[in-house]
Amino acid sequence: PMLIGRDISDWRALRPALEQELARMMLHTGEFGPFAHCLAAIDMAAADMVARGQGVSLSHMLNDAPLAQAQVYASSPSADEPDELAAKLTEMGHTGVKIKIGFDPERDHYVMSRFRTHDAAGMFVGVDANQNWTPDQAIRAIRALGEFDLGFVEEPIMANAAPADWLRVAQSVDVPLAAGENITSQTGFAAHVTAGTLGVIQPDVAKWGGISGCFDAGRHALDHGAGVTLHYMGTALGLAASFQVLAALKGDGRVELDANPNPLRTDLGEI
Repeated sequence: PMLIGRDISDWRALRPALEQELARMMLHTGEFGPFAHCLAAIDMAAADMVARGQGVSLSHMLNDAPLAQAQVYASSPSADEPDELAAKLTEMGHTGVKIKIGFDPERDHYVMSRFRTHDAAGMFVGVDANQNWTPDQAIRAIRALGEFDLGFVEEPIMANAAPADWLRVAQSVDVPLAAGENITSQTGFAAHVTAGTLGVIQPDVAKWGGISGCFDAGRHALDHGAGVTLHYMGTALGLAASFQVLAALKGDGRVELDANPNPLRTDLGEI
């Protein structure tokens, strides 16, 4: 009902306005996440409608000369058989992967060692610890994996850990730290980039910000020397939006592509 009759020609202003109007209700219900997800979807829909009205793709509306192609990395494939994983992904056409770690040091080292041994193509490899370590554990674990030429380590500590903890980990290891799916404001992304705690930001168009928030966070990161990789695990709609945003940003990052069976991605239409 709040959208009926609303002018969306200035589509970038819509989500921030709704966030302000609904701020009291978010606090009252304690349901910030669902509100953020809904407002991200509204932002995506408004941006798409305006782009269609202009007769251009979303990426061209955001940038007159976007990338023609955007890279991906295969996300969350099972690493139970690391000897076969590299060959399987290469056969599927992937040039990058993100592997889940953070279980125990010996298993993590075994998985990465076996994967790299059979990785004839020299794939881009990021790893995701899913907030599983304390700062001290993270430093030890990341140093132990340093031989495997990692592109980033995602959420090695709690996403809401103190800035000083993030900075200590970032300054103690040689691999860029990455996060973003649990950052829910422009100022949150900017603070990490400015402080140097994140070498790669990973905004998620469906979790917070939609097109406008993720594009602006990405633009700020690139302008200040950080990389941008779009986090995404969900339907074909959000995946398509992620490609459009990354193409418009014109960075050298990648879009996360769920490598597991996902009918919400494969059966909702081509992108």
